[in-house]
Amino acid sequence: MPTISLISDFGLQEPLPAIAKTMVLKQVGDCNFIDISHHLDPFNLLQAAYIFRAAFPHFPEGTCHLLLCSLFLKPGRTILFAQYKNQWLIGVDNGLFPFLFDSPIKIYGTSLPEQLSNNTQHTIQHIAFIAGELLKGTPIDHLGTIVEPGIVQQLFQPTIYDNGIEGQVIHIDNFHNVIVNITRHQFENQRKGRNFRIEFMRKDVIKNISSNYSEVAPGSPLCLFNNAGFLEIAINQGAAAKLFGFEKTNNRNLIYNTVKVIFE
Repeated sequence: MPTISLISDFGLQEPLPAIAKTMVLKQVGDCNFIDISHHLDPFNLLQAAYIFRAAFPHFPEGTCHLLLCSLFLKPGRTILFAQYKNQWLIGVDNGLFPFLFDSPIKIYGTSLPEQLSNNTQHTIQHIAFIAGELLKGTPIDHLGTIVEPGIVQQLFQPTIYDNGIEGQVIHIDNFHNVIVNITRHQFENQRKGRNFRIEFMRKDVIKNISSNYSEVAPGSPLCLFNNAGFLEIAINQGAAAKLFGFEKTNNRNLIYNTVKVIFE
């Protein structure tokens, strides 16, 4: 039985997640549905990419991922699909796909007829159709042609200097923990054993990396690398985003969402 994941900005108070699943059932038959999230911020591709990439490694080979977010970010409607690490990804050409991969891959596309391109349900229906065909074994090049962009955009890369790294907030979770686009690998590779301090734009400073929240007293701030490998700013039993003045943004690198790591 195939596994189908869904990620969207529909919200669970709307019928669209259920409609999408019924459309998939008509094309695929019995399958295991896994909801990654239906509460993405509209048009926030950086957040969508972070959440999807954090979940992706935990899925089994052969999983088909339906990326149903920001469906109307661009005019017209081209359905994109690709195979990556023996899993299928299907969505629309809205700028999200290039953020999802660590290496260049072939991305295929097919265009919806103009009269259907601005209809949400027709778009989902065609995505479900592609999913069904891929899971039935239809060759990918029978369903579309290679399209651009096939160039990989590295996931929200920070600016790296000899003596520091400057990153941006890419996600604020439900606990108001702040996720920054600095990975553990980038941090350690640039640190080279040196001391460091992590500064926010209001000159708040943290000088240690914790392994879990309970290493500090309740109400105290901390930094750690989360399960997805990204730097996280948190407060034990508190709300870091509110305390430090971070705000959600729609792909805008606003100055108050900058985090600096300075090596000494």
